[in-house]
Amino acid sequence: MLRQELAKKDNAIHSIEMQVKGMSLEHAKRKEKIQKKDEEYQNLVKEIQKERVTCQQEKEEQETSWKQKMEEMETRQGAATNMVRSVKAELVRTERRLKEAEEEVASSSSLTRRQTTRLAELESMLTKKDRESETLRRKAKQATTILQQLGNLTSSP
Repeated sequence: MLRQELAKKDNAIHSIEMQVKGMSLEHAKRKEKIQKKDEEYQNLVKEIQKERVTCQQEKEEQETSWKQKMEEMETRQGAATNMVRSVKAELVRTERRLKEAEEEVASSSSLTRRQTTRLAELESMLTKKDRESETLRRKAKQATTILQQLGNLTSSP
């Protein structure tokens, strides 16, 4: 009887040992899975950090590019504005000279020969001034077109 009880206890102990072994194996497998998942997680975290750095660098490069483009456009706009002002001022001066020349022709009371000679000179000047005026008008129109294009560029997103 004692032997049977010892055998039962040995069987019970053996059964418990097998359960412990099974649980140990299961625990080891779980631990291994957890370690793999942790490694995967760490790798994903590293990838995300790399991607964040890359995105930040790209963002900074894009911002720098936009700032440079804006500065370039502002410089161009300033230059175009100055050119238009200059062309308009020259046009006004030319028109004044033309008007003065016309007034001089109208008020002239010199001899016919002198008037004829002077008239020919003034007509030549007038033709030259008309060409200059036309050229300045074209330049003013071109400058206005450039300003409008720059305005369109700065107003578009």
